[in-house]
Amino acid sequence: MTAAYAFTDYRAQGQTIPFVIVDIATPPSGGLSLFNLYVALSRSKGRSSIRLLRDFDNKVFQAGHSPELLAENDRLDKLDHETLHQLQSTIIFHSEIHHPDDRADPYQKVNWVRRAAWETMSH
Repeated sequence: MTAAYAFTDYRAQGQTIPFVIVDIATPPSGGLSLFNLYVALSRSKGRSSIRLLRDFDNKVFQAGHSPELLAENDRLDKLDHETLHQLQSTIIFHSEIHHPDDRADPYQKVNWVRRAAWETMSH
């Protein structure tokens, strides 16, 4: 008998596990997304340290992403673009303002601009 530990792909995110046994067979209820498959199959250090528990249907790798995930990805991309644009505009605005002490070294001026930009964005 060998001691083992099991957990979901959600729990496994971001971890590298030395030896992995993965079950990618279609579950009794629900299904597997490409995201589930990626997380499950990418947790080991390489092909030599991963084993599949049982056979699976190859069609699971041919499925498309769910419309909800695609919509959420689009929403996050738009938010990322808007945030970057706002940050760049704020930094440009503050870089045109002179540092109170014009004799300050460039490093101090950069930190002053960053601090001013952060204070503007947090209000």
